[in-house]
Amino acid sequence: MADSLLEVEGRRVHVAVDGAGPAVVVLESGLGGGVAEWEIVARQLADVAVVVRRDRPGLGESEPADEPRTPRDAALGLRRVLDTLGLEPPYVLVGHSLGGLHVRAFAALFPTLVRGVVLVDPSHEDADDEIPHLRAASRAQAWLARTMVRMGRPGRSAFGAIYRASLRSECAPDLPGEAAALVERSLAASRKEPAQRAIAAEMAGLGSSFAQARELRATAGFPAVPLRVISQGRVRRSRLMAGMLSHWHRLHADLAGLSPRGEHWVAERSGHLVPVEQPELVVAAVRDVLATSTTTTG
Repeated sequence: MADSLLEVEGRRVHVAVDGAGPAVVVLESGLGGGVAEWEIVARQLADVAVVVRRDRPGLGESEPADEPRTPRDAALGLRRVLDTLGLEPPYVLVGHSLGGLHVRAFAALFPTLVRGVVLVDPSHEDADDEIPHLRAASRAQAWLARTMVRMGRPGRSAFGAIYRASLRSECAPDLPGEAAALVERSLAASRKEPAQRAIAAEMAGLGSSFAQARELRATAGFPAVPLRVISQGRVRRSRLMAGMLSHWHRLHADLAGLSPRGEHWVAERSGHLVPVEQPELVVAAVRDVLATSTTTTG
């Protein structure tokens, strides 16, 4: 694996590149996530693709940046990383959770560069309307994050503890060794002040991100490429999330309909952290997209 700090328009971006091609697969993490959550997926795809992972600004080892946290900005940043790496399109884009909005924005803005898309338990711009209690919880969490981060070290320490407890609740308590280690690596990264500020900023930007996703969907659409949407299938321990599974699957079926070549899959053994809990299903979805797509950029 080539793991490096890449200079992208004057800012250092932590990038991990695995494999040797011939395809190019790009992995985009969820809110507050980074390269660690994709470790198993990247390794299992390295025989068929160059696999690219990055830490967004302020997360992991990437340099912080005061910039908007919207899908369009994330897509443009991802495009700059790929151009700097010199990796030729078309790309298979894989986005987990909030990263699903980012790769959808990339596909809307640069449709001829996209070979296929895999959305892994992705965020949906209408989730707040479909699941009203989720809207209230999201707003409360965003306010709490911003407030605690501004309180200095004691506030950041408390925020970090809450964030880590939340992340642990997303997955099964009996994860196998490597998966558990990857979760702990992600948790360790969240203890740093730049990461906490970045996480709080991503939380605060969720409303704008959802609005922008609606706009891009209405104005730019989605390319007619192979699309696989993977939903969590295991009832989660969190009381907030336990009753939302049927709503979540309905929203994800809607996303699968963005492309005439879309399919909706369910990760029966996973909560939200599918790349860690059931990475083999993500790998199968990527391989399926590669097998059913063309390499023509148009």
